[in-house]
Amino acid sequence: MRVVLDTGPLGRLCHPRTDEHLTRWVAGRYATDPSFVALVPEVVDYELRRGYLLKARYEADPIAREKFQESINTLEQVLSRFVVTPITLDVWRRAAQLWADIRRMGQRTAPDEALDIDVIVASCALLEGAPVLTMDTDFARFGVELVDIPQNGEEDQPTPG
Repeated sequence: MRVVLDTGPLGRLCHPRTDEHLTRWVAGRYATDPSFVALVPEVVDYELRRGYLLKARYEADPIAREKFQESINTLEQVLSRFVVTPITLDVWRRAAQLWADIRRMGQRTAPDEALDIDVIVASCALLEGAPVLTMDTDFARFGVELVDIPQNGEEDQPTPG
């Protein structure tokens, strides 16, 4: 199984108060499924890292700055175990089509001038043929499958988009 990680879950894996359930789920997948691969689009690294860098360098509280620097270090460790995928021309073109399709249906995915990272992540997932691990249920409108992280030993299955 391959999954595309959105910024929310990646941030939860890197935060000083890590999401233990998510961490166990990812570690368990790697331990029990030799075909498991976590894909992180470059734009997800960018979105998470820019927030950490801003706070690690400019937060007034020195303890908070240190914690955000720890998150940057953890991000580097986590990404070394995952596959960081490039944003190719095909991804950009698919994202533009998804954005236009959603807008035509009268839905907004982000402000007009925003980069709209969600639509880029969705196009990565569609081109990779992989579900998205996200905390954002709005991804379903892009036609991507979502990964439900099971609770209490349930089997995990992608949710059709």
